[in-house]
Amino acid sequence: MINDDVKYLLEYHGFPTHKLDDAISLHFEGKQKMLDILGLNEGNNWRVPVQLPEVAESKESVAYFLREIEECVGRYRVIEKNSEYMLDDKARVRVGKIFPLYIKDYYFGALRLISEYYKKVKKQELKDCDNFLKENLVYTYALLKEAKIAFADEDIWDDKKIDNIIARFSCFYGDFIKSKRAGYISGNPLDYFTLSRVGTTFTSCIGIGGEYFNSAVHYLCNPNTFISYTTDDYGDLKDSTKAIKDVPKEIIGSIHKKIGRSMFYLNEGLIIASKYYGSYYEPENLAFIEFLKERMGGGFKQSSLTVKDSLMINHNTGAYIDFGSTKAFVRAKYEKIDFNSGMCLKCGGKIAEFPNKGMCKPCADGKVMCGVCGKRHGRYRSLQHNMTICETCIKEWVSCHCCGDFVKKEDITQVMRSDLSVSEYCGNCKIEYTKTCSCGEVFRPEREEKVCFVCGEKAKKEKEAAEKKELKKALKAVKVDLPPLEYKEEEEEG
Repeated sequence: MINDDVKYLLEYHGFPTHKLDDAISLHFEGKQKMLDILGLNEGNNWRVPVQLPEVAESKESVAYFLREIEECVGRYRVIEKNSEYMLDDKARVRVGKIFPLYIKDYYFGALRLISEYYKKVKKQELKDCDNFLKENLVYTYALLKEAKIAFADEDIWDDKKIDNIIARFSCFYGDFIKSKRAGYISGNPLDYFTLSRVGTTFTSCIGIGGEYFNSAVHYLCNPNTFISYTTDDYGDLKDSTKAIKDVPKEIIGSIHKKIGRSMFYLNEGLIIASKYYGSYYEPENLAFIEFLKERMGGGFKQSSLTVKDSLMINHNTGAYIDFGSTKAFVRAKYEKIDFNSGMCLKCGGKIAEFPNKGMCKPCADGKVMCGVCGKRHGRYRSLQHNMTICETCIKEWVSCHCCGDFVKKEDITQVMRSDLSVSEYCGNCKIEYTKTCSCGEVFRPEREEKVCFVCGEKAKKEKEAAEKKELKKALKAVKVDLPPLEYKEEEEEG
């Protein structure tokens, strides 16, 4: 069922699926031990839920952030245990509508004032706006960092860039305070092909049609790569216009909506998280890590080295391994992760470069593997049994008319058929299906013939001639007394 859904999705978007079943088999075989450790199985559709941190109403950081708005703007007051609204006199105002005033006029307004102060009074440029706000608007600064919003010092004078920052921060804040958010660790093959663009509210280069889509195939085939993702509305795609785009309606129920995701690279001694995308934040990443530590039996501590510096992942494939400067969680003894190449979904070979159609470069370039020499060629012929043969090999090799295997011409035997036509048989088929006549002719008997059809016809004619000869001889030996014949002359009339 899973294979059928993945196949339907890929074919819907124009991707080859000739070797998809083999790739999915490699996925389950390679990951089987870790799937068992994490509790991923067919019964839970290869997904296990992870308890995410409590909703924002109970987070001190959000409460203090709203207090900073209250202190700076003045006209808005905090409503206890409510992170979605503030009070303006007696009316409730959604926090998102206050952001343009607060962030643009107060947050960036403060940056502009301090920058001008440095120019006029100290006769120098403000070297680091970031640090100034880190010390004065602590919780606003912290939430902007958690939303991964960064800007250069000169951006404080660019209204368009500030408007863009406000829009991004509003989206972040809305996701951050939702109470229906849920997290999952997945080994479901369908999730490897819905990491971005299709079934998600965000985009990245690994999505279907993206520059690094083949990374999804690498992740699927690699025994150490698992997915963590966040969702809302219980993963239902139906109410999400953005996430449902480009999802075939026939498999909507099989795809979990993803609003954020991160990859994990795991073995029994290592836990490494990749960069995260979409609505997926640091506290949630830590929740996933704690879940993995517990499921894997504990004993992990954070390494003092980054993954990049320590070379904990041996990687020479074309996959996009986005660990950046991530720190790893390690046991006292661990083995480095060897990141294997993915499987071409068309020919089954290794994917070593970056074409984005789930194929190796030769297949992406339209070159086909010869079924005889195993080399790639742009010019070829298709023969029976779905085999292809290059123009060089077709001159030296022929296909057995019985089994379809290719053999060299010198190893072919001419075999006579009952209609006296000639077929070409390989050595194995000659032994299994043919006989050799006393005349030396090789033939394939239809019943229990012991001679070829030519010799059989000759023997049949010789037998018939002998039988006629014997009949004549027998007739001569028999004496027959016959009465004499009388002849009367007819009288002529008058």
